[in-house]
Amino acid sequence: MKGSLTGPFGILPFLLLLFSGCSGAATPPDTGDAARNGPGLKDRYRDHFLVGSMIQDGDIAHPSRAVQRHCSIVTVNHFYWNVVEPEPGTYDFGPADRRVAYAEQQGMKIRGHPLLFGTWDPAWVFKDGQDQISPERLIRRMRDHIHRIVSRYKGRIHYWDVVNEPAADIFFNLGSEPSPITDVYKRHGWYNILGESYLELALRFAHEADPEAKLYVNENNLEGLLADLSLKKRNFFAIIETLLDRGAPLHGIGIQGHWAYDYPPAEDLVEIVEHFSSLGLDVQITEMDMSTYTIARWAVPALVPVHESYTPTMERRQTERYDEFFRVFQRCSPGISAVVFWGLSDPTSWLNTYPDERPDWPLLFDEHFEPKQAFYAVMDE
Repeated sequence: MKGSLTGPFGILPFLLLLFSGCSGAATPPDTGDAARNGPGLKDRYRDHFLVGSMIQDGDIAHPSRAVQRHCSIVTVNHFYWNVVEPEPGTYDFGPADRRVAYAEQQGMKIRGHPLLFGTWDPAWVFKDGQDQISPERLIRRMRDHIHRIVSRYKGRIHYWDVVNEPAADIFFNLGSEPSPITDVYKRHGWYNILGESYLELALRFAHEADPEAKLYVNENNLEGLLADLSLKKRNFFAIIETLLDRGAPLHGIGIQGHWAYDYPPAEDLVEIVEHFSSLGLDVQITEMDMSTYTIARWAVPALVPVHESYTPTMERRQTERYDEFFRVFQRCSPGISAVVFWGLSDPTSWLNTYPDERPDWPLLFDEHFEPKQAFYAVMDE
């Protein structure tokens, strides 16, 4: 995912209702060698779910070997259309090939992310010269693109985020304009030209290319009061149930975990996981991090001061929240097959530059790949 929780519209009155403190004592860290060289996250949760991260070249090369020690699954996120095929018929598989080969060498499962992300896919995809492309030609373009990518990694990438963030969101909209409350699907080229059928088509094309791969629809902002007020959770449930009713080859749901220290309530995940489990779908937490900023910063950044440093108070709040979420993950583990972080070390996080440039410390490892207090809390769960 690129850009979860982006540009809320008119949500400040609601945000002010959402903030509440977290309780619980932080677990003091063990500073011995065993903490850095002993069992990792993948070992701690072996009996519950896979644990991993989106990986970058710097993670792979770092002497701490944090990826090897802590990950049983990794996300290779070099499949955004504007990255892997920036111009028609011009593909760049170099970064993806390196990361996939590395994960295979380490015996890790691999997630591919994403095949379609309508609001970030290049404008040329939806054009035929200067005109809007016809539905028939757009379907062929979609099939060729998905087949080219998925076939290349057939039998190697185990899970694909086939469609990213299809549901409309009046608070956290990623399109060029806010979605009206009546929208179910997010407005972009795929939906505007093909309607809701674009999701089913994408899933069927990915299944054609690799019948053994597990296919996911990946979504954000399904938890909390805003998901209810915007009807986003209800709408996303309806989107998924429509796909299942049509017999689309859908195996699971990715729940993006781009959360903040004060929002959303971790308990909200229980209902969501149980709902998808009742439909026979797997759930993976696909993009977990925990911002040290209040959720209000996404709505009114000018009113929320930039952090100058990672303070003990921030660390305590973050630690409690990670502890809270992992308690819920374990309770829901029959329905959750993987928890995947959106990065390993704080300096590499997208939250340092998005939605604006400011330092954040949202992950379990610091700039030296040393474990933070939140890491010990998660390991002690």
